[in-house]
Amino acid sequence: MNAMDVMPTESTTSVETNSLVDTTSSVEATSSSESRSTRRRRIFRERARRGRAALAESFPKCFAAHGADKTPLKIGIYHDIIAAMPDISRGDLRSAMFDYTNGRRYLRNVVEGAPRIDLAGEPSGVVTAEEATYAAGKMAGR
Repeated sequence: MNAMDVMPTESTTSVETNSLVDTTSSVEATSSSESRSTRRRRIFRERARRGRAALAESFPKCFAAHGADKTPLKIGIYHDIIAAMPDISRGDLRSAMFDYTNGRRYLRNVVEGAPRIDLAGEPSGVVTAEEATYAAGKMAGR
């Protein structure tokens, strides 16, 4: 399983465009001397923080607090989130999902047979051997 299994690429929406413009403007105003890669990391962190806060508030039984162990998410949960939260910025959501599903506390729980959960925190499938191997490989590469 990779990040794209959980969050597919979609076209930019007007909500995302407005969010990106606002975020970029504030970041550029903060420091014009920081490098492009530093600025991109900062924007990613800001988007991930906003997205994770919105997800944790809307779906507390699904998204664990920062620093807590995380249960593997249902495959395709990205689409469920979009349906439940149509106004969420796609950039914030993608950053939040990438941050959430690539963290050590998430990856170490992606083991064969582990239950996956939906937005309500209910079981919705299990982790396959292939997905567990992929997660273990990501952990080993750190």
